[in-house]
Amino acid sequence: MGEYGLQQILTATLEANRRYTLQVEIGNIASGFALSGEFFNLDGFPGYRIDLLAGGVVIASDNNTLAGLIPEGEWGTSTVEFQTGAAHALLGQSLGIRLVSLNQIDPAFPNADLEVDFDHLRFSSVAIPEPSSLFLVAVSALFMTIRRGRTNPIENPRTSN
Repeated sequence: MGEYGLQQILTATLEANRRYTLQVEIGNIASGFALSGEFFNLDGFPGYRIDLLAGGVVIASDNNTLAGLIPEGEWGTSTVEFQTGAAHALLGQSLGIRLVSLNQIDPAFPNADLEVDFDHLRFSSVAIPEPSSLFLVAVSALFMTIRRGRTNPIENPRTSN
């Protein structure tokens, strides 16, 4: 048996101060008939793993967390997230994605064929401000609030003209 899958190296590289999100739809295909009329018993779930790689090294993974949660013939969303700080040993390395079928026999359905499906893969990268930048923004906002309070005195509505 043994696991098998797909891997793709991306043109993007691991960068400092970024949040990476990888989402993949995981399908638990239902049993059914082929166009030829042959029946395929696909009950059960063989398991999966989603890996986010940098320089060929796994930096984040979802190892079958949806097992037992996706009904036959339905889909579930796997989300893998990774965040870098200012420094990381793999900065500059090419990012990659690996989709793996664990190819494990489901004890509840030992005679079923094995299949897990992957679809609608989404990958995003968002810049994360450094903590020192966030501090400067907060101090600036506080200063502007204090200054605004001094330049706009509240008028006394009881003052007569």
